[in-house]
Amino acid sequence: DGGVATPRAARENPAHMLLSGPAGGVIAGAHLAKSIGVADLVTFDMGGTSADFSIIAGGVPRIVGGRVIDHEPLRLPTLDIETISAGGGSIARIDVGGALRVGPDSAGAVPGPACYGQGGTEPTVTDAAVVLGILSPEDYLGGELPLDPARARDAVARTIAAPLGLAVEAAAFGVLTVACAGMNQAIRALSVERGHDARAFSLLAFGGAGPMCASFMARDLGMTEVLVPTSPGVFAALGILLTDIRHTAQAPFHRPFAAIAERDLGDRLTALRDELDAALARDGVAPAGRAFRFATDARCVGQFHELTIPVPAPGAPGWWRADRLAAEFHAAHERAYGHTDARVPVEFVNLRLEGLGRIPAPALPEQGEEKPGTPAPAATRPVTLDRARGFAPTPIYPRKSLRPGDRIAGPAIITQRDSTTVVLPGQTARVERHGIVRIAVGRSGGHP
Repeated sequence: DGGVATPRAARENPAHMLLSGPAGGVIAGAHLAKSIGVADLVTFDMGGTSADFSIIAGGVPRIVGGRVIDHEPLRLPTLDIETISAGGGSIARIDVGGALRVGPDSAGAVPGPACYGQGGTEPTVTDAAVVLGILSPEDYLGGELPLDPARARDAVARTIAAPLGLAVEAAAFGVLTVACAGMNQAIRALSVERGHDARAFSLLAFGGAGPMCASFMARDLGMTEVLVPTSPGVFAALGILLTDIRHTAQAPFHRPFAAIAERDLGDRLTALRDELDAALARDGVAPAGRAFRFATDARCVGQFHELTIPVPAPGAPGWWRADRLAAEFHAAHERAYGHTDARVPVEFVNLRLEGLGRIPAPALPEQGEEKPGTPAPAATRPVTLDRARGFAPTPIYPRKSLRPGDRIAGPAIITQRDSTTVVLPGQTARVERHGIVRIAVGRSGGHP
């Protein structure tokens, strides 16, 4: 739910720990967005087996009241994260209709992609990237894990290229195309269904494979820019250091707005606050470090789906105004569904409360003042970033050699131990003072 728990609280309700890995990336994304002044972004965490997406709008991650995990309902508040089976280890295949598919099956870590030389024989997204020259044995994982390009090429040729009658490079590009298209569809669903236009958002890419695909995806979605943090592979872990202790409580409160009595509502909210205040006290949080956020699940009378709307803390003069809260509900309804009718009566369904135990968060470290520069590449190798252009000499830049203010014109590959970043033709990467690579997304160049 965007918070951390003490061992005692985790033992009392371990269900709160579900999805904590992906949640860490969203928390870190919100912190990064605030540090660099970006209000709206999509977090994109792509690892070996899956890709996780979430929306941060106005600097605030979205919370949902429940979800389904492995066909089991979870009625607890969680960060709004969508997960699909798309990762570096996702296996490409030709289905019975002759179409190219990527995932949901994955080679995992064992045996892994064919290029790992550990027994895997099926082509994966990683194998396709090796065939295209995006990933290279010289700099993959800092050179610690040897890659076998011949095995990658053989897997793609045998399983994809031959059945489709394509050249191996075209087949490999097709694998990357299909993988990116599936992830783009997840972003469209996540943004449109929540009332957002993805074109107005930045794409924050992390995980080992996220920065490799992000420039393709952002270009095709028409997004403004790609952000790549300094250590993409462990970015989600960073988020756990940046959050507060959090407890949540909810209670049914089914009332039409017009029938709500201020004293009754205040008493119910105060009782929830006392409950969470005691939980924070048991966690050892001092009174000065405790904070509370009140909200309600509300809906139009006759509807089934609710929207969660903030409610002022009870007790202050004029805190309860039904007309003001109804106006906020209808504004949220307009954002979420594209329409609203202020004449329709609104009702409360549930009351919600968050209790926060504030923990000092480390600041995002700065790497120095930005000084415009054009770094020299460490090497050049043939890479295919566009099907029509084929292999072209592409500059390679080690991430550790870049300094704040450096600008790199695409095409380019930026390598580091835990990830590889692609800058496409027509795009420009700039290193920000915190070490973040910001890629301005252009619409020129061929699509994958």
